[in-house]
Amino acid sequence: MIRILLAAILIGAPAASQALATAPAPADTTITAPSILGVAKALLGFMSTQVSTPEDSLAVKIMQQSIGAAEAGDMDSAIAPIKDAAKGAAGSLNIPDELKGAIPESLQGLIGSGAGTANGTAASQPLPKGTDTSFISRMNPQTFFLNVPAANYSGITPLQMEGLEGDFLLVDDKSETEGFRRIRLTFDEQGQIVSAADKGFTKASTGATSTDGEGIVYDPRRGTVLISREASNEIIELGLDGKATGRYLHTASYFPKNGNAGLESLTYSNETGRFWTTTEGVPEGEEYLRIQSYAPYFWPLGHWFYKLDKPEVKNPGAIYVYGVSELCALPDGSLLVLEREANIPGTSIKEAAGASVACKLYLVQPHAARRGKLLEKHLLTRIDTGILDLSFANYEGMCLGPKLPDGGQVLILVADSQAGYKGVLRDWFKTIVLK
Repeated sequence: MIRILLAAILIGAPAASQALATAPAPADTTITAPSILGVAKALLGFMSTQVSTPEDSLAVKIMQQSIGAAEAGDMDSAIAPIKDAAKGAAGSLNIPDELKGAIPESLQGLIGSGAGTANGTAASQPLPKGTDTSFISRMNPQTFFLNVPAANYSGITPLQMEGLEGDFLLVDDKSETEGFRRIRLTFDEQGQIVSAADKGFTKASTGATSTDGEGIVYDPRRGTVLISREASNEIIELGLDGKATGRYLHTASYFPKNGNAGLESLTYSNETGRFWTTTEGVPEGEEYLRIQSYAPYFWPLGHWFYKLDKPEVKNPGAIYVYGVSELCALPDGSLLVLEREANIPGTSIKEAAGASVACKLYLVQPHAARRGKLLEKHLLTRIDTGILDLSFANYEGMCLGPKLPDGGQVLILVADSQAGYKGVLRDWFKTIVLK
C-alpha cells in the first residue's frame, strides 16, 4: 500500500567513491561548503552501489539539490539533507571504515558510529530507548535476501521448524491469484536470519483475485492454511496443496466489509488452540478495535477492546496508513500487537524525502481480562525507519520463529516492499529475541 521511490545516486560512481575513500581526511575542523560537498559525493557514491535503479532515484534528486547548494556556498540548504543521509546510511547501510576515513573531522558527528560493509543487512543498533529489557533481550538488524521474490508480503506463519532452520509461509496482499509462498529460513544462535531459500508459490483452487490477503496461519492439527481477506473480511481455509476445504472462520457481525480498514491480522497458538484477528483500523461508529478470539472449531469465542495510540503525525501526507498491522499469539495466551504508522508527506521530491514508518510493539493479556473489556497494553519496543537511509520498512507480517540454544524465542517481522518498487524498496526481515 506504500508506493514511493527511494534510491541512491548517479553522482560518484563506485570508482569515485573509492577515490574519496582513499583520500586523506582534511586536518582542519571547520565545516565548509566544500567539505560538505565532499561528504555528499562520498555518501552518494557509496549509496549508488546499493540500489539497482539509480536513474529512478529520489535521493539522487534531493542530493543534487544539496550539492548544488554546497557549490553555491548555501550552507543551510546543503547541510540538512546531508545530515539525514549520513546518519541514515551509517545506521542502516554500514558505511565502510575506509569511506568514513575520507570524512573531515568536523563532519564525523554527522556520520555516527556505523561501520562495516553493506551486504543486505542493516547495521547493528543498540536497543531503542524505552525497550522493555525484561521481555526483549536482543533486536537484530533488518536484512533482505535477493533470492526471496520481491512482493507485497503482509503475513508470515511457521510451517515446520528443525532446530535453527524452518519453513515459513508468506501471503501477498496484491498477489494476482490467491495463494501463499513457501520459503526456508536459517538462523544463527543470536536469532539473526542468515540465509533464505524460495520454495515456490502455491496457487489456491479458489481462483480468486484481488482478495487483499493480509494474514496467514498454519493449523498443524488439520494440516491446513488460513488466510484473512481484508477486502471482504473473510477468513478462508486451504490445504497445503492450495485446495479450498470449504471451511471458513465465522466472521463476527461487528466486522463490516470496510475495505482497507478490514481484517488485517491473523494469528494462531498451538498451545492454546485459539485463533485471533482484528481490523487494521477502528470500524466506523466505534471507539476501539475489537480483538476477536476463535475456538479450534472456527467459531467466535469472544472479543476484547483495544485502544490505538494517538497518531504521532500531525499533518498526514498524500499517503498515510495508521492502525494495527499484525498480531502474534504467544504460548501463554498473551498477544503481541504491532501498531504501524506510515506517512509519505507528498509526491514532490522535497515532500517525499520525509517519508517514514513508525512501528510499535505492544503486549496485551486477554487471558487475564474479562471478555468485552478494554485491554491494558504494555509497550515493548518501537522501530523507526525512513526513506533517505534506504531503511524504509513497512512491517506487516509477524510470527514466532525458533527457540534459541540460550532459551530465547525468536520473533520474525516481514515488510511489504510493494513488490520491490522500482528496484529500491526491500522485503526486509527483522528478528527480535524475546526472553
